[in-house]
Amino acid sequence: MKNYFVALILLLGCKLNSQNTIRVGYLAEHKIDVILGRAEKLKQEKPNSLIDVNYFEKLYREEQENLNNSEIILLADGEAYKLTYVSPMPSDRYLISSYNAAVGFFDAQLIYGDIKNETIYLAGTKGSVEIDRVFNLNEVTWELTNESETILGYTCYKATGHLREEKNGNSKLFPITAWFAPDLPYKGGPTQYVNLPGLILKFETQISIVKAVSIDLGSFKIVPYTPQFKVMTSAKFIQHRDSIDRIYRPREH
Repeated sequence: MKNYFVALILLLGCKLNSQNTIRVGYLAEHKIDVILGRAEKLKQEKPNSLIDVNYFEKLYREEQENLNNSEIILLADGEAYKLTYVSPMPSDRYLISSYNAAVGFFDAQLIYGDIKNETIYLAGTKGSVEIDRVFNLNEVTWELTNESETILGYTCYKATGHLREEKNGNSKLFPITAWFAPDLPYKGGPTQYVNLPGLILKFETQISIVKAVSIDLGSFKIVPYTPQFKVMTSAKFIQHRDSIDRIYRPREH
């Protein structure tokens, strides 16, 4: 039965000519209640810590307001995909805050996927220096289900994703959940984890959710991305980040 379901998905994907380019707008949301619950739990476990739950709530609610005004756009054509946020004019401080909120949410200035070469870039990730993180297309394994949800008129199926190797990602965010549309046979979505038989219209981690709010088909141009910063694999980046944390994190006695 499961093999039949997968075959049906692949067959449905043949309906759309993949030479077209699709443009998808997304809305990103923090799961604020989950984040605050984690903060409260940590505060209870370590009452002498500097965690201020009220500060976290104010911070995330302000950032969510900025995210609500962010224009998050995906372009995909079957050979590549690119997730960007509309960059504001330097004089528009309000939109600058929205753009920065999107950069912080996705932890990258843009996401670019070269599907043919199975390479995904998270460009300009902030750290001690700006870094381009590079991922393999198949770093996540997916469990497909027949659970469905209609998003913008497309039937989407739920898939649960797990890291092949924990060293290649933030395991605290897993498992992840994606809702993909077989009638849109593109590899792409608001994430670097896109190896599914259809475009991802909804994506969830333990602390966030991104959902499509608009879809257009046309002849939109995807400008290829050339790495601008130091390139690191996801595993190397995690080692780099952890080494920085060890330098600046106060030692516990």
